[in-house]
Amino acid sequence: MNRRELLLLIGAAAISRDLPGAAQTSELLLRTPGLEHSGNDRSAIHGIGLDHITLLVSDLERSTLFYRKFFGQEASRTKTPARVWFKVANTRLGLEAAPAGQSPRIDHFCFNVAGFDRRQATGKLRELGAEPAPSNDEQLLRFRDPNGIVVELKAG
Repeated sequence: MNRRELLLLIGAAAISRDLPGAAQTSELLLRTPGLEHSGNDRSAIHGIGLDHITLLVSDLERSTLFYRKFFGQEASRTKTPARVWFKVANTRLGLEAAPAGQSPRIDHFCFNVAGFDRRQATGKLRELGAEPAPSNDEQLLRFRDPNGIVVELKAG
């Protein structure tokens, strides 16, 4: 995914929450092939929005300046890990320095889930063949999709 596609994704996710029928639109956008229960058309989770996307960047301050010009002043900074956060409509964009030797990339994205129950979501992921991944935040559930992309789920 290139930068343009990322920005379009952020915009679409943020805008869709404010439109009539947003719940249906968000549910449709968040439905990924393979995440439906077999035998019926019910999804494994009920995603209600995009919480954030985190990018690993080659130069944190250079990227911060770029996105500041693009979106306006950053909303916050965290120290552990060192991240810069931008508020973009109804979601957030996080920037973090890529570890030495790694290329810039989308590190992960996080969906808000209605009625989030970590234990129940873990069971549903395992039914789909996905295993939870370690996370330092007990309020969310992290896993890799079939393409190896890190996805997080948290209460919406």
